[in-house]
Amino acid sequence: MAAVLILTLVLVVSYAPYLQIETRGQTQSGLNGIIRPKIGYPVFIVQGDSFEANVLPIQTAERWKASIISEFGNYDLAVESSKLNQTGNVLILKLRAQHAAPGLYSLELIALTASGAVLARYQEPNSVSVKSSLQLPFRVMFVSDIHVNDKPDRILNTQRIIRLANFLRPDFVLAAGDIIDSAQESYFPIAYTLLKNLEVPIIMAPGNHDHLASGDFFSKYLAPWYGSLDVGPVHIITLDSGPASIVGEIASSQLAWLSNDLAAHNQSKFKVLMFHHPMFDTENMGNPFGGVYARLGEVYQISSQHEVSLIINGHMHTDIVFHGPVLTLVNSNAYEGGRPYTGFRILTIAQNGIDYRYAGGEQQIPLYDFNIDYSQPNDGKSFGIVVNLANNWRMSVNGSLRLRLGFGEFLKVDGASLSSMTNRTDYMILTSPISLAQGEAKKIVAYTRADNEPPVIELEGNPKIERGLTVVIVEVRWKIFDAGLGVKTAEMSYSTDNKTWMKVPLVQVEPRVFWGRIQFDRSTARVFCYAEASDVDGHVTTSPPSSITLTQAPPETQSQALGFETGLALGLVGIVAIAIVAAYLLRRRKL
Repeated sequence: MAAVLILTLVLVVSYAPYLQIETRGQTQSGLNGIIRPKIGYPVFIVQGDSFEANVLPIQTAERWKASIISEFGNYDLAVESSKLNQTGNVLILKLRAQHAAPGLYSLELIALTASGAVLARYQEPNSVSVKSSLQLPFRVMFVSDIHVNDKPDRILNTQRIIRLANFLRPDFVLAAGDIIDSAQESYFPIAYTLLKNLEVPIIMAPGNHDHLASGDFFSKYLAPWYGSLDVGPVHIITLDSGPASIVGEIASSQLAWLSNDLAAHNQSKFKVLMFHHPMFDTENMGNPFGGVYARLGEVYQISSQHEVSLIINGHMHTDIVFHGPVLTLVNSNAYEGGRPYTGFRILTIAQNGIDYRYAGGEQQIPLYDFNIDYSQPNDGKSFGIVVNLANNWRMSVNGSLRLRLGFGEFLKVDGASLSSMTNRTDYMILTSPISLAQGEAKKIVAYTRADNEPPVIELEGNPKIERGLTVVIVEVRWKIFDAGLGVKTAEMSYSTDNKTWMKVPLVQVEPRVFWGRIQFDRSTARVFCYAEASDVDGHVTTSPPSSITLTQAPPETQSQALGFETGLALGLVGIVAIAIVAAYLLRRRKL
């Protein structure tokens, strides 16, 4: 019976967000000892400004050393003061950036003894944005519902969003929740790792999918559950609208905090409020605050009272513009399936207001109508790279590429001009401005050495084997490195008899790591596979064949009768499954 109860509890906890069950409290924590600023909640300063960093205290630390770090340079920060908060569990450091050049930096904090011995070293990536000016106008990229998970297509989609942001180079990105796809802690480090590749700052609010019953991972990895920050004259507030899958709700404690925060920043020229669930009836715009939404409209009352300029939401996976008490923009999701299409917005915040229009209308920008594809991981470990761009938006586009190449025998760039070049210890960084007219495509090729060698292939780790009732699934990962212009094609061939071969394409899921998935009948005992890759210049290489043993499961006994506990377990699982399906169907109607 204990197993039955555990199974039922696991199902309920796992699907709590879909069933609108709140199973935990919310506390703030720091993945790297730094609570704030975070990768998804940076601080914005100009040279000479001071800012506060909240960290986990080290009891024996006598002093702290602080610096900001980027591939363009590192700068020491002056530690002006340190004090504990009222409860003594957070140390507040006041830091000053005296000589830092404009850029996006990681914050490093080192706890030291009086003699200088290192007690702890904290580092938070992309958490300090130094600007040459914090005056308007600002260009802002607004996305929602990215839904990061461990599936190759979703990882590639997130990388696409990051490449686009790096090319468009907005002053910052706003992400209105559902950064993570579902209640799984393992997705948070995936998102965290991907976001390290952003070259512009991002500000996040949590969505219902970012809530987990098992722990407080959103504030650990990404950003606080709610809070506010300033980007010059723009005051940005983020709230948590909860774990519910249908209708969200902002806690009364947050609403009270919101009212106080807005009152304290009434001199800010613009106030932008971001939370995940819309607090109006998106299916009844004639009576948007009727029914259950009557009690949810308090956020609009507070926002109107304090002259909030703009509210932005996600969750509905639909493009909506609500001209209500406060102008509200609701974005569709940022992966396949948005309504009427997958999209995002570019906001221009200027002295005379906030412009969110695209091509003269209120619709969002189609995400997939602009392509930017790299032939290589852009990390400086290879001697060449090819970038293909195609603009099918109904507007011209200006952006910038930042390319990283290993040092070779020369430097050649085709298809673009260079605005700057920076040498690091083991690679160079090239910056190139790019303009594309409507319907225009461009190809940029940059390299420092002739490409005379084929890619190098090796099997990474052990294949992942999953056995089902009738099939066995094998997932294989290959390391494929090309020192030249990059891998163009990658395939895996497989066979059960080492004579007849079939092929599947390989997908790059991590830098230079390619993934393939093959399926066999459950009775298959052994399979053979090898990988083949070609580079941009046409060089081809093939790995030696590998043999994979598929361990057989013990034979099943058909005549075993179901015991009482087994039958009860199946019954409880069936009840929970029906509830989950019902909640999912309701959710699909809304989302």
